[in-house]
Amino acid sequence: MEICRGKPNNATVMNPLSCDSFLLCSDGLPAGTGQCPSEMLFNAEKEICNFPENVNCGSVPLPTQFQTSTEESTEMITDLSVETTTSSVPNESCPQIDDPVSPLYMSIPDNCTNYIMCYHGTPLIMQCPIGTEWNKNNSICDTPENAKCQASFQDPFGCPVEGTKVLPHPTNCEKFVFCLNGISRVQVCQMFKYFDPVAGECVLGKC
Repeated sequence: MEICRGKPNNATVMNPLSCDSFLLCSDGLPAGTGQCPSEMLFNAEKEICNFPENVNCGSVPLPTQFQTSTEESTEMITDLSVETTTSSVPNESCPQIDDPVSPLYMSIPDNCTNYIMCYHGTPLIMQCPIGTEWNKNNSICDTPENAKCQASFQDPFGCPVEGTKVLPHPTNCEKFVFCLNGISRVQVCQMFKYFDPVAGECVLGKC
């Protein structure tokens, strides 16, 4: 991915998959994903999360909770409204005043692949690249051998530890589970659609 090419370390760029999140750059590569606080979108020009009226997402998909149009999209990413099972941040305290040049990072108990970045007093959950774990001693994503992280956390939907996977929701056919590196996100199909586990996407019809 060239989105971070030429960017300084700790620079933030818009996530091309969704306008309400961003990527953290390190050594010219994406090193983590951050989620904007509720009701905010990422302002790529100012590199901050801001209110929708101050943000131009351009061609980046707009989350359904911010959409005012009822037009259906053929892109699966805009076919969904998101219920995030991992949006609640652990009870960690971020200082109200922080240095954006040298952000404060914190580990998450019982979680080896995610960590917290303090952003203007708000704790944001970030994600290490595939194959790495959070090294709380050095405050970087590191090899598992160096990170020495031991977590007892197990995803409730049985998501694999690495990679992406789409699973049917165990109790509601109008929902499905999107897995990313062991973390699950429950997503809801649009009205008049249900999740087809064979096709791996939401399709028109009833369960």
